[in-house]
Amino acid sequence: MDNNNKGALYSTTDQKIFKQGKVNINGGDENFLVSERINQDGKKVYELYSRVGFLNINTKKEKETQPDVLGNFNFNTFDFKIAGWKSTSKGGKDYLSVKVNLDTEKEAKPDWQEKIATSDPF
Repeated sequence: MDNNNKGALYSTTDQKIFKQGKVNINGGDENFLVSERINQDGKKVYELYSRVGFLNINTKKEKETQPDVLGNFNFNTFDFKIAGWKSTSKGGKDYLSVKVNLDTEKEAKPDWQEKIATSDPF
């Protein structure tokens, strides 16, 4: 089975948001979350996460086959689209089945290409 650009997002009760906020990195604000959980040794651990994008409820869903949520995110300097469908596992656990695609519509031109395209050659 090909799981490339596919996955599942589950709810969790063993992890909670401990802190959140903006941190200035090299002149730009970045949003971070710190989660708290108990590891397998019974010790508290804190994990740092960076916000990469957004998910929104699909308010224009007309068919059951259409995604329940849609969004976009940036990872490793690439822009992606994400779509998710509400699902239930065989064990009765609710989750979000997701698919990810490279956002080819949002391919940014390098700064120098934009300057050439908008500059007056004379």
